[in-house]
Amino acid sequence: MPSYINYIDSMNNKPSIYFENDALIINQDITIGTFFILANYNSFFFNHWAGLLTRNYDYPGNEDYLILTYPDINNSTVFYESPLIQNNFYINNNQTYDFFPLKKPKIIYGILNNLTNWNDLSIGQDRGWDDRFWHGDVYEVIIYDRVLDTTEIEQVKTYLMDKYAPPIKLSDQDYSCSIIINNCPYTLKSDSYYTSYNWSTGDTADSIIVTSSGKYCVTATDIFGRVSSDSIFYFCHEPVFLPTDTFFCYSDSINLTTNLPDTLLIHTWSTGDTTPDITIHSQGEYALTITDLSGCSKIYNISVDEDSFAINSSLGPDTSLCKYDYLSLHTTSLIDSILWSNGSTNDRISVDSSGQYWVYAINNHGCEVRDTVYINIKGERPHLDPHYSAACDGYPVLLSDYSAAVPPDQVANSIWIIGPDTISSQNMNYIFPNAGDHNIYLKVVTDSLCWADTSFTIHVFANPVAEFTPLEGCQHDTIHFTSLSSSTDGSITSYQWTISDSLYFGTEINKSFADTGKYEIVHYVSTEYGCHDSIKRYIQIKLSPIVDFDYTNSCQGDLIIFNSNIEYPPYYSVINTLWDFGDSTGSSVANPSHIYSSAGSYMVSFSAKLINGCENKIIKMLDVYPKPSAGFTYDSACMNKPVIFIDTTADAISSIWNINNEFFYGKRIEYIFSDTGSYEVYLYALNNYGCSDTAQMDVIVHPTPVAMMSIDPEYGNPPLEVSFSTNSIGTNYLWDFGDMNSDIGSNVSHIYNSEGIYNVFLVVSNEYTCSDTAYGIVYLLPSILDLQILEINFVDSMSLWQPQVVIYNNSTRPVKKIQLDFGLDYPKGFVYLWNGRLEMGGIETINLPFLLNIYELQSIFCVKAEAIDVVDQSDISIDNNTLCATLSNKLFIVRLFSSDDYLNLWINLPYSGLLSCKIINTLGQIMFSSESIDLSRGINQVKIPIYNLTGAIYLLEINFEGKILMRLFNKI
Repeated sequence: MPSYINYIDSMNNKPSIYFENDALIINQDITIGTFFILANYNSFFFNHWAGLLTRNYDYPGNEDYLILTYPDINNSTVFYESPLIQNNFYINNNQTYDFFPLKKPKIIYGILNNLTNWNDLSIGQDRGWDDRFWHGDVYEVIIYDRVLDTTEIEQVKTYLMDKYAPPIKLSDQDYSCSIIINNCPYTLKSDSYYTSYNWSTGDTADSIIVTSSGKYCVTATDIFGRVSSDSIFYFCHEPVFLPTDTFFCYSDSINLTTNLPDTLLIHTWSTGDTTPDITIHSQGEYALTITDLSGCSKIYNISVDEDSFAINSSLGPDTSLCKYDYLSLHTTSLIDSILWSNGSTNDRISVDSSGQYWVYAINNHGCEVRDTVYINIKGERPHLDPHYSAACDGYPVLLSDYSAAVPPDQVANSIWIIGPDTISSQNMNYIFPNAGDHNIYLKVVTDSLCWADTSFTIHVFANPVAEFTPLEGCQHDTIHFTSLSSSTDGSITSYQWTISDSLYFGTEINKSFADTGKYEIVHYVSTEYGCHDSIKRYIQIKLSPIVDFDYTNSCQGDLIIFNSNIEYPPYYSVINTLWDFGDSTGSSVANPSHIYSSAGSYMVSFSAKLINGCENKIIKMLDVYPKPSAGFTYDSACMNKPVIFIDTTADAISSIWNINNEFFYGKRIEYIFSDTGSYEVYLYALNNYGCSDTAQMDVIVHPTPVAMMSIDPEYGNPPLEVSFSTNSIGTNYLWDFGDMNSDIGSNVSHIYNSEGIYNVFLVVSNEYTCSDTAYGIVYLLPSILDLQILEINFVDSMSLWQPQVVIYNNSTRPVKKIQLDFGLDYPKGFVYLWNGRLEMGGIETINLPFLLNIYELQSIFCVKAEAIDVVDQSDISIDNNTLCATLSNKLFIVRLFSSDDYLNLWINLPYSGLLSCKIINTLGQIMFSSESIDLSRGINQVKIPIYNLTGAIYLLEINFEGKILMRLFNKI
């Protein structure tokens, strides 16, 4: 707000309002026809857009300002022309927009072209803009709702000039020439708010020093340029001290004098006297006019009163008084001093014996009085002692008089005056008409007619007003009863409640009601003064709903769904539900959902309100468990190579991986990507609270080089130089020769100096650190070739059967090419060439390109295997190179032939069981008997030793589970 300044010396000590960075806004309808404003600006130049009289808002067009500084000129002292005024704009009587000099207050006034109505007049700011303020004083603003004529305008200007710069005056008397009588030298000073002075002495300051008697004149120009003058006669002499109000005592007189010479000054008294002094004998109004020889004059007015203290003051006639009664001077004057016959100087004295008493007194005017009186002592006043009981409005108060007379006097009467009632009684009960202060007067009279009286006030305390709330409640709720009782007199000290024959105490009590209905409540209160009141009311207990709720999982950051359960009669309805989730949030939805950003324990409350206004609330503790922070790591991802993924989630008890929509479980898994590219990998981590989190990474799978190696030669005897080469595409090649030696490069060589089998491997890696390993073996030991057919199986292929041969390499070298001869009843008729690498000790299963029907399977199918890549040596055991098989369920001898010291028996068994055999010569003698051996179903090969037999024909007897087969053979 603008600052209010109480007065300004240069403006006839009138106030102003100083504007700096604020404005006065008048929000009422104002019709403007003519305006006046007296103001100045506290700078040498205007700020741009400084508003003095505008509207508070910027409206379209240019009809929203009256007085506004020029917006686009630096160092300007000119106002911006308003289209509402145009040429009817004046500053100190001049038709101009130039306000120079700015710091000098000026009257600005203007006449509008047409009457304008504004409801948002702004003084001190341009149309509400923040940086367009007036900086200066505004003394007065006058607005007329019509266009004034020339005479009216001059009257307003004269009013402003006379108010803030009135014509110059050298004295306070309204004479064209006044007299000042005072000592010389004397400083004669005018008001200081004129801009120039011209004294008859030639001085131009606002004051002069008078050193001799004479007439002095001054002419002054005010801030508006108006010229005025005044004159005075100064007489050098001691000042005249004539009182304006004085007095004289009864039957006395008073002398009034000026002590001035009567030769230079003429004295004219209102009594007709013309001397410098006169004597006055009667009261009245007197005047003295002093005139000099030039006609200048000064008037003194004197009011004279007669003091009648001497005739209006006395002790009264002789009288009888009670002992210790007071004797005083009856007067209306102010007494300065008093003296009694007993030497006392107090205003009154106490008389204790019969006799004559006198007094002498002087009042504040110095007037005197003397008087004498005879006093007779007739008795002594009684000693007063009134009592009364506690007083409550509407209840009787016991008034008791315990006053006592001084012997031999006796109390004759006790008179009580209470309001309009006068009661003569020592003790009584009295009911006051209302609470409050009541004046009590008690007069006690003795039989000697001496009496004493007293007045005192009994405060009748207002009874408290019993009241309480509420008058209705809800079933099962804890209803908070609050006493609304009040007391205007004293504090309430006791609060009692009676509810259902139970008594409670306190300003507030809590009570719940299990059933609906009306219950009587009596509330009793009493104050510290024993005043009391009670009230009986009935409270209506309404039906309340039964509420409960449950919720889904409670994990940090997860959406928790709250399900409410509200039980209420069908003829009611729920009008409001309210949830408080315990984290400064809530909801009014019946079944809301909520997400807790932090784990912890939360007090969750749910309340429901029925249409009858009753509500119920339930509070449950909700434990929000922390979610795991899912994360995982993995090593480099290379195509067709296992990538190890490790779950790094803390406190996770379950890890579920989603890779290419394939799901895996475990803290550590391996996955092989079959192609390069970017793959999204998801980890779902679950902690022991059942809370989960998901981590996702884009795994870039890089190409993996294919490691291959060539070894030349693979076999030999030490020392042996072996060349190693590869066609693999990579950036690094590492060779391990299996003898604690290694090398790098795509083509290397190495010399083996010791016999043995050397496992060679080549690691090929690329720029992505993806690698592949190729393995090879170098054999430096005697070469042995031994292929064995372990078994023949038949695989169902669309109702046909495909033979499957299982071959074991019992050699000391690998085999790369195998020729398989096969056919029915004997291994011939069909040939299949197998190419690969069957390491020593290795087993290979080969599917033959041949299909058998069910009937052919009853025959014998035979296969013979031969290594054809080994040309420098033969198989050391050709017996196990051939094997036959059948699916027949018959017991029969497939083949029987001899080789050196053994008889080779191939026999088909319909099922597994025990088999034994005997060799019998032509004489019937048993030459050989074997133990029972356990054989499997199908064709089995059995070797029977015959090296002890001589050349002849023998009978072979075979016993299989009690079934006998016989066959002759010739031992050569």
